[in-house]
Amino acid sequence: MPGVALTLVLLASGAAALLHESAWFRLLTPLLGAGALPAAAVAAGALLGMAIGARLGGRLADRTGRPFAVLVAAEVVAAVLGYLVPPALDGIAVRAEGPAAWAMATALLAVVAVPWGASVPAALRALAPDPASTGRAFKGLYAWNTLGAVTGIVVGATFAFEALGNRGAVHVASLLQLGAALVAFSLAMQAKRPPRTPTPPSVTSFVRPEGAVPLLVASALAGAVGVVVQVAWMRRLTPHLGATYPVFAAVLGVHLVGIALGTWLFGPRAARAPRRAIFLLTWIAGALVAISPWCLAPVLDAVADAWWDSSGTPMVLFLWRAAIATVLVLPAVAPASALLAWWVRLREPPTTATGGESGGLLAANAMGGAAGGFVAALVLIPAVGTAGALVVAAGVLFVAGALSLRGAPRAVTALVGLLVVGIAVFRLPSDQA
Repeated sequence: MPGVALTLVLLASGAAALLHESAWFRLLTPLLGAGALPAAAVAAGALLGMAIGARLGGRLADRTGRPFAVLVAAEVVAAVLGYLVPPALDGIAVRAEGPAAWAMATALLAVVAVPWGASVPAALRALAPDPASTGRAFKGLYAWNTLGAVTGIVVGATFAFEALGNRGAVHVASLLQLGAALVAFSLAMQAKRPPRTPTPPSVTSFVRPEGAVPLLVASALAGAVGVVVQVAWMRRLTPHLGATYPVFAAVLGVHLVGIALGTWLFGPRAARAPRRAIFLLTWIAGALVAISPWCLAPVLDAVADAWWDSSGTPMVLFLWRAAIATVLVLPAVAPASALLAWWVRLREPPTTATGGESGGLLAANAMGGAAGGFVAALVLIPAVGTAGALVVAAGVLFVAGALSLRGAPRAVTALVGLLVVGIAVFRLPSDQA
């Protein structure tokens, strides 16, 4: 029963977070202009805040031994801070403009997103899985939280903003977070305080626990790859699919679907060898990311004259854009998304350290994502175009996977990754997009 209730909490939390993010994008457009600046502010602020929250929230859940209380506090604080964002952005618009306004808005959104990051680590600590089951438990929680985020994107793009406006959607998001806090509070009232003594490693373990630093670096690189792929496809599809926000919503929504499905379908299972799975997922995902730019023209040609493109209905237009993004983005995203859960599995943290260990990997992943967004927008795409950026991302993904392998598979995978990056930088012609 606690598992079902935690699923509801994470679904609502994820939906609320993406409703907030979508509203931020729309609220920032009058302040920063249409295009990359509001998207960069939202992505950087949300990812940096979530990184801090995951690290601090996971550790707090471990140290206090009261993960449900941490979860309640995170959702309540998130609701209050999210509610205050629109008037705070109004204040920034009065006092600043240009780079100063962008920096202030990004810092504000980072603070607001801090409690979002605490949800999954605290929920995982509340489940208290044994070490060998931690990856599987993390997989389920992370997938449901991401599926909630997809719901938030779809509701915002197809209904909430048209019916309620930006501020009304923010209010709905805050109410969702308060509802999640109430469910978590009811669980906190029923829960006994878990022991704080370390739990010995499980005898069912398949592997010796992996060192933290290589997995943290791998998680950061994978997070950077994910955001590079998202930014590159948003840039590539905007000229073909119309206005910036609908394309932003469609690509982000499909990206999140890929994360949820990939984590759930390809994440840890009881009888799977972790490094073998990581090796296969790395090679499949790397190959799919590398070839994805050359799939663009056939897909767009196939739907160029679709009758629903001019219908004007928000739901139909969103689904049309999402369908195109699905064909191009989903295959490249889904296999790579499962790597994070496998890295949690490799760490095999004791039960009393699941919050901190998972929070650390999530924090590294989010920080890498923030860095990847800046690198993609400011360096990669201007230098080698979107196709080159996607091929570089494929090479970096090979390197990330190699960090969690051993022996010949590690050496070969890393070498292939470096070769792919080199080809993209020195040989692949720019596509000027």
